[in-house]
Amino acid sequence: MRRAPLATLGLGMLAACGGGGGDGGSGAGGGGGLRVAVRSRDDHGKVEWYLEARYRYTAPKDGDETHLQVRAACQVGALRLVNDEPEYPAMRPRLRGERPGWQESTPFILSELPAKPSMCELRITEHEGYRGAPRPLYEVCARLGQAPVDGRCPPNVVAGDGTGGGWSVPELTVEHVAPDPDGVYLNGEHLVLRYTVQAHRDQPPAGWMHVTIACADGATDDTSHNEAGGLRGGEAFHAGQIKLHQQVPPASTPCTVTFAAQPELGGDETRVETFCYRDRQTTRGACG
Repeated sequence: MRRAPLATLGLGMLAACGGGGGDGGSGAGGGGGLRVAVRSRDDHGKVEWYLEARYRYTAPKDGDETHLQVRAACQVGALRLVNDEPEYPAMRPRLRGERPGWQESTPFILSELPAKPSMCELRITEHEGYRGAPRPLYEVCARLGQAPVDGRCPPNVVAGDGTGGGWSVPELTVEHVAPDPDGVYLNGEHLVLRYTVQAHRDQPPAGWMHVTIACADGATDDTSHNEAGGLRGGEAFHAGQIKLHQQVPPASTPCTVTFAAQPELGGDETRVETFCYRDRQTTRGACG
């Protein structure tokens, strides 16, 4: 992998390096095969941050369709937030005479960063079919005000073993969302849970995080996150979208929010942490 003489972490370019794929050769041009920028947007008065990546990629000439995976890990304060998503659609084998093209990806566009990152690690891999072993195409680490370097960023060190299963929940907020005629909230005001879950040790690749809310009036809801799988110690994921919601319970009704880790989907659960929500107040621990 070659590094082009470009860019520091900022509102413009985050990093640029060579690399790029397919048949084991470099698909990069002279200006570098990977370009990543930090972007921001305004969401109803709240500034949100995400990455915008463009990278050269040459698909193999023969074989199965190729699947690309983009993994970004950005430092925001004490948190190393991760976004690890497959790219769609799959890449068909390259035709004779077909030239390398530019691919685009927007890590954190759905699970936004709460502030401008001070450091980001980006890793792009390819694998043929659905079971092929991943092959790295690009891996770069960039800090504010410094030239990017090839390879992974230093680990994010967190204290202790967490609260259960090598996990902790640094933050949980519960918001009241008004009915939105253009959205999904058609039956009155809803609760929306937003949370960050942090790994204190390396987690199994097939791991999941199961989140439930159960209110004393009988209302329940739950969701599971495969973002937990494969996180390294010190990394975290943020569920910043509306992934768990229900109607607002009657006044003074306690609701218990539980986080539980699973080694695989549906596997035995290890309790991580419990919160109590009542009348717009959230506290750690079970409801009294």
